[in-house]
Amino acid sequence: SFIQWVGGVGVIVLTVSILSRPGSGSYALYQSEAREEKIHPSVVSTVRTVWKLVVGYTLLAFATLFAAVRASESAYAESLSVGETAWQALNHAMTGLTTGGFSVTDNSIATYNSALVEAALLPIMVLGAIAFPVLYVVLRDRRVRELVDDLQTRWLLLL
Repeated sequence: SFIQWVGGVGVIVLTVSILSRPGSGSYALYQSEAREEKIHPSVVSTVRTVWKLVVGYTLLAFATLFAAVRASESAYAESLSVGETAWQALNHAMTGLTTGGFSVTDNSIATYNSALVEAALLPIMVLGAIAFPVLYVVLRDRRVRELVDDLQTRWLLLL
């Protein structure tokens, strides 16, 4: 799950650094296919901001999943120690945000047999599916309306 988590951010960093160089043919493609606004003018500051968002969201997802598993009344969740709960919450937080679906149990989230755990994981996966520039605008400008104004996000939330 760690490799998947780092890899998800690595793909974003690689894409931003290669496609956002002005004067290249890639930049024209980037402009035609991507959003007009950038997170920051420089690639380095954009990468830093992306990492801050990813780490912050991961910590939030970890805390949410940890609390959900501990509060769950399923036999499996009750059999876990605090350390095992933390390990599983961290791994599911990392893979939930990168929308990879990897799990540390053979039956995935169904192992918990808990609607609470499933309900906690759903917004984490949705958050991971929303484009970083959209999330950045929502956080920076406190403009929640951006979630509806962005066509891709609107369809994600409708479906």
